[in-house]
Amino acid sequence: MLEIKRTHTTVYKIKSTTYPTRFSNYGEMEDRANELGQPLEKRGYSKCFVCGHKFGRGEDVYLAHVVNHKNVFLCWKCGKRVAEEE
Repeated sequence: MLEIKRTHTTVYKIKSTTYPTRFSNYGEMEDRANELGQPLEKRGYSKCFVCGHKFGRGEDVYLAHVVNHKNVFLCWKCGKRVAEEE
């Protein structure tokens, strides 16, 4: 039997301001997206792009730009880490 294993690695370059830019409260944003019929979970915005932390309703999300990709949301820890590495 022939077995083929492929691994695809993508490197993302995340840019932010000096400190992470607070975008919104996740709960407020989730309510608005549901009103528009575009749930955040289905669009990939319910978790931190870096560590995968699932946002809680009372948690603030931070906006960052990924080069040649879309804007993403980060948790506070990852946003701070991105700002420190720039």
